[in-house]
Amino acid sequence: MQQARTFFSSQKKLLGLSLLLLVLAGLSGWFFTHFVMRTGDQLERVRIESLASTAAASVDAGSVTLLTGQAQYDSETQAFHGLQEQLRRVRDVNPDFRFVYLMRPSIEKPKQMIFLVDAEAAESPDYSAPGDLYDGPSEALFSVYQMGKPAIESPYHDRWGDWVTSVAAIRDSKSGHVVAVLGMDIKADSWIATNTRYRNFAITIVGLLTALVLLFLLGLHLQEKASIRLAEHLFELERAQEGLRLADVVVKHTGEGIIVLDAEMKIQSVNPGFENMKATPSGSLPVFSISTPRADAS
Repeated sequence: MQQARTFFSSQKKLLGLSLLLLVLAGLSGWFFTHFVMRTGDQLERVRIESLASTAAASVDAGSVTLLTGQAQYDSETQAFHGLQEQLRRVRDVNPDFRFVYLMRPSIEKPKQMIFLVDAEAAESPDYSAPGDLYDGPSEALFSVYQMGKPAIESPYHDRWGDWVTSVAAIRDSKSGHVVAVLGMDIKADSWIATNTRYRNFAITIVGLLTALVLLFLLGLHLQEKASIRLAEHLFELERAQEGLRLADVVVKHTGEGIIVLDAEMKIQSVNPGFENMKATPSGSLPVFSISTPRADAS
């Protein structure tokens, strides 16, 4: 009964420990995964913000101020073609970005942005000519134009597809005023895939740690079972030893004579009852064999 109580008590403790460790592992994994995803997102934002800021710093702001924002006036100017070449070099150096362009608010429609220069070739169906109105999300574009701080337009959809845009300000070198904004578009699928890699990395680490916890719990369970089996064996051994002690007491105190023989029928020991019958102490017994009827017949 005591062994059964010990067994069930140990199993309850082990089950409680297992549940506690699994809950802690689950919570830790959830926080770790979100931490890695958040950190990865921030790192990617910093990376593309830095790229846009570096590209904006390389753009000739003086040439930007010469643009009128009208295709009939700008398309054939040296300033326009020089800026377009600069943007194409930026795009070539940063192949992750599909579109690179310059914008500023429209004079006629100040709540909308217009394209000034697009790195796309004029023959491309995706080309935006000077003065074309942009009808997509403009919150980040206006924020950068007004505040001058780089920003990221989170995944959005426009007529060109799904994108994430890094925006940086183009400042006049003399006045420091913002004269345009530089936009660099990266495909939303690529952005999401990068964040997914961070998430998968975190999930892999959590999975490995969970596996280690499960192996640890399995080891505890096997150790507990081995301990219980050992305790049962020790208990049975103690019972057997107690039986032997009782048998020894009975042999010593019985009035009957008892002789212990080995496999060759030689006397090994006798009990006090036999000594009393023969008046011979066990220490002085001669070593001799006892013949059996089978031995005599042979």
